[in-house]
Amino acid sequence: MRSIAPLLALVLHCQDCVATPVSFVKRLAALPREQPQLFGASVTCVKTAAADVLTQTAGLGRGWSELDWRRIGVFALFGALYLGGVQYALFMKIYPRLLPLASTYAAMNWRAKLADGRGFASVLAQVALDQGLHWPFAAIPCFYLFKGLGEGESIGATGRALRQNWSSDVLACWAFWLPADAVSFGVLPLHWQVPFAAAVSFAYTSFVSFRRGERLASE
Repeated sequence: MRSIAPLLALVLHCQDCVATPVSFVKRLAALPREQPQLFGASVTCVKTAAADVLTQTAGLGRGWSELDWRRIGVFALFGALYLGGVQYALFMKIYPRLLPLASTYAAMNWRAKLADGRGFASVLAQVALDQGLHWPFAAIPCFYLFKGLGEGESIGATGRALRQNWSSDVLACWAFWLPADAVSFGVLPLHWQVPFAAAVSFAYTSFVSFRRGERLASE
């Protein structure tokens, strides 16, 4: 309940917020800093579902009545639990403990960053950790697991699809996320890193959804 209290307060005081829109904007803008886990999970859930809706309508040519809501639900669940939950733990807890200089570097001004070679090296190490271990060996397999379970596929079919597509998916992941991680880890404060990743991953999720949107058994 403590984690949703700021959101409830925001809704319950909406009349005051209408009267004072500046106050409403300030309270809304404070949510990422005050409740980063809740804010990040909410953004990634909605974003991932919206990306698949866009893919089904614009990419696959389906009308609204033809949308596969089970598939959309799988993407939304993946967005909330993994992208919002696991990424929160990585960005806010694990990475800062493993590479504290990277978090300090992100909060510096540009003049200080230019003089901090060790901090810059820590950011590069964090990018390498995220793209060398996290995405290839955790995020991408987890995506296939969620998708397979949501579509009723067997573990064997899910594993075969993962093995078949893993190399190309990793390369596509790096094309999106190497530059994005450099900006996220090197420029943004911690509480904005998950929302920023959600914004970038809208395009990435749409791309992956379009490429891997059909049932695993057909791949």
